[in-house]
Amino acid sequence: MYLIEAREEFQRYGMAGSPWAYRYDCFLGFVVRAENEQQAREFAAEKSDGAGDEGKEAWLDAKYSTCTILTTDGEPGVLLSDYNAG
Repeated sequence: MYLIEAREEFQRYGMAGSPWAYRYDCFLGFVVRAENEQQAREFAAEKSDGAGDEGKEAWLDAKYSTCTILTTDGEPGVLLSDYNAG
């Protein structure tokens, strides 16, 4: 499983060149079950297509988003709660 999130430095409202420049009606993260990072990014890009303003490339390009392998190690709790409605 992978946690894919928008890089924090691109989440500032109105930031020129950011896929998340306006931060409304967009995805900011996904938890994805995939065989590798590339497949995880492709699933996220497919899910975001047409639904969010950020576009597919934001999820495919490591410049704009992070992709972290999730394991069962660590403290129990919520892994992703990412709500941003316009």
